[in-house]
Amino acid sequence: MVELMKFYKDQKKLHRKCVYQILVQVKEILSQLPSLVEISLDKSQQVTVCGDTHGQFYDLMNIFHLNGLPSESNPYIFNGDFVDRGSFSVEVIVTLCGFKLLYPVQFHLLRGESCDLCPQR
Repeated sequence: MVELMKFYKDQKKLHRKCVYQILVQVKEILSQLPSLVEISLDKSQQVTVCGDTHGQFYDLMNIFHLNGLPSESNPYIFNGDFVDRGSFSVEVIVTLCGFKLLYPVQFHLLRGESCDLCPQR
């Protein structure tokens, strides 16, 4: 993941076959999860909760810089609105999906709210 993030920081593009493989694999993990996921932490453990990255890749990198990279001992919860406005939406979602693949139990991607452009259900 560190190499992928450096690759993106250098403004290189990941081949679409690689992106496709990541998306297929993360879809498999996400489709097996229940609608509601309960997260338990030890009293000494912390979790980083992030919301609304909106495709801002360098903001995402800053979050990881300030709070440490996701790991088994450093869990994260991202609360929707991963992409939609920023210039680096593909880089953001691929990075988030990569971390979900690497740490499926400690890295959480929540759906968040519907956007104004989406029809209401």
